[in-house]
Amino acid sequence: MAKHVDKKDKNKKRVLWWRFALAGLAVTGIGAAVTTAAWTDNVWFSAQADTQDFDLKGSVDGVTWHEGQTADSAIEFAVDPNVFSNIVPGGTYTTDLMVKNFSANDALLDVSAQGKGDLFTVGGEELTVNASLSSAGTQVLSPNETATIKITVAADDSLTSAAQGEKGNIIVKIVGSTVAP
Repeated sequence: MAKHVDKKDKNKKRVLWWRFALAGLAVTGIGAAVTTAAWTDNVWFSAQADTQDFDLKGSVDGVTWHEGQTADSAIEFAVDPNVFSNIVPGGTYTTDLMVKNFSANDALLDVSAQGKGDLFTVGGEELTVNASLSSAGTQVLSPNETATIKITVAADDSLTSAAQGEKGNIIVKIVGSTVAP
């Protein structure tokens, strides 16, 4: 004899099964949350951070210091006007500039120089400009230390006569980079 299952009973069993399943999930979820919470621990730290100033300045006399951040704000040094005047073939002309590290960090220096203007255009390769550190060959400048930079303009014996009466400027670029402690 076939067993007759009432549709109502079948629905009740299905609803009852879902209730047990949801209750089991809820208990498992809460248990997992409680277990997780029991194994969690945090430690937080806070510290202030800031950056250091970095400041190089240039001078011609070692007393008065000037700052020049870009080529447009370059320091115009009052170099003795006789130093680079009356350039003739075979002549060498030098002067010293100084740079001082006003920072708390060491500075790695990179020094370069070039001639600009008609004098150096016409003079070409026969007229050279050089900038070099004259302090023990080191390029690292410690805090409050001063380095001397020798600027040299040399005219080759074959300097063209077309350079006579021409004028130009000598551009010296000193770039300092911080050295990590």
